[in-house]
Amino acid sequence: MRAEKINPKDYIVLGNIAQGYKLKGDNKKAIEYYEKTAEFGDEKAKKYAKQQIAELKQ
Repeated sequence: MRAEKINPKDYIVLGNIAQGYKLKGDNKKAIEYYEKTAEFGDEKAKKYAKQQIAELKQ
């Protein structure tokens, strides 16, 4: 979370936070962070984030 405060557009940090929430079972927060990852990430990160969001919404 501190890394996000330093650089809130670092998609690697955002993806890691999303993964942490997913593992905790907090799908709402995971989706929120995967959406941020999709916004700021490169093409590979965007594709992965969108896949994760689709999975979590099922």
